[in-house]
Formats: sequence, structure tokens, C-alpha cells
Amino acid sequence: MRVDFAWEGVVAEFDGMVKYRRSQELSGVSPVEALEAEKHREDGLRALGLGVARIIWEDILRPERLRRKLLQAGVPRAR
Repeated sequence: MRVDFAWEGVVAEFDGMVKYRRSQELSGVSPVEALEAEKHREDGLRALGLGVARIIWEDILRPERLRRKLLQAGVPRAR
């Protein structure tokens, strides 16, 4: 699978809400179908033994919140 960001044993996926709000016109699937597909994808990543961090714009705008999410998912701290 292709992911947005990756570290050893951990991936981060950036979620823009547009793919859900405009899923019908962008990909021909309903918002519910788009969300279900995303959940199955995340389950697949976790089944590979990967930690998964889901990032949204609010996380980018609040660096401490982003840091906390990445650490909780298992991203290694810089030395």
C-alpha cells in the first residue's frame, strides 16, 4: 500500500475531508463507502503490524497535537 508518511513500523495518513464530502463526484462512491474503504485500508495496515497515525489539518496547525499523535502511534523521537 502507498501511504503519506512512513517510519520504521509506523505510518501516518493525512486525511483531507474533501475525499469524504466530495467522494461521489471525485470517485463515484458515496461518503459512507469512502469511509468504509478507508477503515478497511487502515485495518490492512494494522494487520501488517504497523502503527497508524491519522492526521488532519487541525493537527498540522497545532504542532503539539501533531507531536502527541505521532508519538502515540510509535514514531521514534529524534536523537
